Amino acid sequence: MKNIYVVTHGKKFPGANPGMTEEGFAEVAQLRNLLPAKVRDVVCGTGKRHLDTVKALGLKPTRYTSAVGGPDSGEATVKGGPVDVVRLPCGTLVPYYRYTTLVDGQDGMKSVIAQLRNNSVVCAGRPSMIMLGMMEEDSKSAAVYKVSVAMVVVCVKVGDEPTLRIRIGRVLNIQEVKAVGTSEIHTV
Repeated sequence: MKNIYVVTHGKKFPGANPGMTEEGFAEVAQLRNLLPAKVRDVVCGTGKRHLDTVKALGLKPTRYTSAVGGPDSGEATVKGGPVDVVRLPCGTLVPYYRYTTLVDGQDGMKSVIAQLRNNSVVCAGRPSMIMLGMMEEDSKSAAVYKVSVAMVVVCVKVGDEPTLRIRIGRVLNIQEVKAVGTSEIHTV
């Protein structure tokens, strides 16, 4: 069994590929002491707010991948309303119901988590937690989640060939360690 920590970004600016606000930096910075003292690997999404999350935590990425979060960003078209559109990096708005990354990216997110060593950190956003199977209303910004992963070894023998050993990681549990931010509900 191994534990991977996912830190979601704090409050962000509106617009295409937004970074975190000063408030967002402060929210995330207070989460650092909830992570292991010795972090093995740091995986960072490719959006500005993911890079800001790493910076706020005082960590250095060992890997970058859009599998844990890209530059697209959910927005509300009505101030204070539910998120009903996604802004692509080029600035184009698409209806939330046509944005399928949360479904399409599930295998990629789970694969990244399964490959990481114990006590690694992933800096991402709320969608990463949804891709791991968390309900949208339960995923929060500026939060630390501990993801427990069981490693299973599958042995495959075909004819006279040597036995092939395949390691497969399976997410067993997701525990919210602490959340400073809130969840945003999307409309469909």
